[in-house]
Amino acid sequence: MVRTEGRRSVLLSIIKNGNASTVRVVNAVKDALNAARAAAPPGLKITELFDSRLFVSESINGVLREGAIAAL
Repeated sequence: MVRTEGRRSVLLSIIKNGNASTVRVVNAVKDALNAARAAAPPGLKITELFDSRLFVSESINGVLREGAIAAL
């Protein structure tokens, strides 16, 4: 059983395969969630608990920054 803010909830974990781009998968899931929110009955709350895209984007930025520093 999953609880969010003390209320019963449903948790859906999405795991990408090894060849997929994390950022693209997260963007596609966000689009699907927006469509689900639009179709959901009133009172049904659909929220995201974690977005791995932020971690991946920051990691890529860190690698690019360190590469630029090393090149200089």
